[in-house]
Amino acid sequence: RLLRTHGMTRTEGDFSGLGNETSTLSERGPWYYEMQQLGYNYRITDIQCALGISQLKRLPDFMRRRRDIVARYNQGFAGIDSLKTPGISSEKDREHVSWHLYTLLIDYHAIGKSRSEVMACLRENNIGSQVLYIPVYLQPYYRDTYGYKPGKCPNAEHYYEQCLSLPLYPDLTDEDVDHVISTVINLVS
Repeated sequence: RLLRTHGMTRTEGDFSGLGNETSTLSERGPWYYEMQQLGYNYRITDIQCALGISQLKRLPDFMRRRRDIVARYNQGFAGIDSLKTPGISSEKDREHVSWHLYTLLIDYHAIGKSRSEVMACLRENNIGSQVLYIPVYLQPYYRDTYGYKPGKCPNAEHYYEQCLSLPLYPDLTDEDVDHVISTVINLVS
């Protein structure tokens, strides 16, 4: 079971830490997981594959809706100092981005709340959120196998300390998106 899911566990008793238990990297909120072994991605069934193939004809509509939601989020969060929205490097690339995730960067120190507190408040308002991804080299497998330590990639660690992924799927209504925006704005003000 562990090997089929990238060698990851969410079982607290199996955790060994990310290598620096005194920094903000040590926060273990509801998103936390650890990669204990080098595993695989062997979770999809034949039935799921068949359903996926049947959904391919809807892909252009899914991508368009995701782009619309991202634009709405970016507009809603614009100009808020404690938030940084994701962007596209050039206008010509805009059409080709599928937006698998919408990850907002939040200056938790500036708003006086931890990521766990923000996630709990979002959950209380029926908004799911997730942290994607913990820097791979901090995972126990890579630390134990290669001796990697915190500080190896400071930009990745800084990103991880601020990131929070918000709901992004084609069936989100404009009202749902507006609810996410207003809730996040209330949390950071």
